[in-house]
Amino acid sequence: MERKIPYPDKMKALQYTNEIKLVTLDTPKVTSPYDIIVKVLASSLNEKKNERLPSPIILGSDFSGVVVAKGNSPEANTFFLNDPVLGTVLTGTHAEYVKVDVRKDTIEEKPYSITHQEAAAVPSCLLPVLSALKIDEKQESHKPKILIIGASEGMGPFAIQAAKKIFDANVTAICSSEHELVKSLGADFAYDEKESPNLLLKSQNDFDIIFDVIGCGDKNYPKYRSLLKKHGVYVTTVRKEKSYWAYIRMVFSMIYRKLIGLFTSTKYRVVTVKNHKNFKNGLAYVEKREIRSIIAKEFDLKDGVKAFELFEQKEYGGKIILNHTGK
Repeated sequence: MERKIPYPDKMKALQYTNEIKLVTLDTPKVTSPYDIIVKVLASSLNEKKNERLPSPIILGSDFSGVVVAKGNSPEANTFFLNDPVLGTVLTGTHAEYVKVDVRKDTIEEKPYSITHQEAAAVPSCLLPVLSALKIDEKQESHKPKILIIGASEGMGPFAIQAAKKIFDANVTAICSSEHELVKSLGADFAYDEKESPNLLLKSQNDFDIIFDVIGCGDKNYPKYRSLLKKHGVYVTTVRKEKSYWAYIRMVFSMIYRKLIGLFTSTKYRVVTVKNHKNFKNGLAYVEKREIRSIIAKEFDLKDGVKAFELFEQKEYGGKIILNHTGK
């Protein structure tokens, strides 16, 4: 049996076909005992479009909002109507309402100490960061050294803070700008991405983990792998490929490097957003504001096209947020 608070039959959403448009669509409904409908109050920009999904498509994967309807499964019943929540789905959060499947999507209670705008920046950043910064048993006897590539963008600020707060690591940051920002978040050293390989080769080559947060393993791995110490790990996120063939090449490249890692002293690992382990534990640091969202700029949902124009420039530090309240 569905439980719900009355909500409209129509909603505004940012839809992508050949371009981004604000459109009016049917509001999602509960069709499964595992469904939760969330009134979205804020969402964050991660990418324009997942090229492997068909068009037209509602953009967005991260959200923060309140529960307005839900199914009657035990999993859905862990949440109550009007509960403030945050989470991530495959797509569809740049809309006034989004459907969440509690079996496969990520949804948790929003920490009360942060705003919905701050919460919307968390899921797709914190989830892969917690998976990426696992410290191997061989490294636990000393303070780990972590190199973060792309440290000022997207999940980069989360990676710096998690490395310092959770793992007490020595952190070196590589970014195109915002050096003061990454240092204020705890980075011990900051380098410009155009000069970093040569400078780092001269100064240090004993990193336990290299975390490529911008997902350019094919380009960056050959440049930086020599900076890893014995038993070090190169970690990258899944890159947003533009075609199926490029995606297939990327998959084979990752498999090849993982196989090579079986016979060498360094490892290659890929992390994705869909890793629910330890997310609730990570949110405890967000609740205490020991890990905080860095917001570059906020836009109203109706100004989503302008938000994506700024997003494509890649010349900002932190996350771009869409407000759905109309204020």
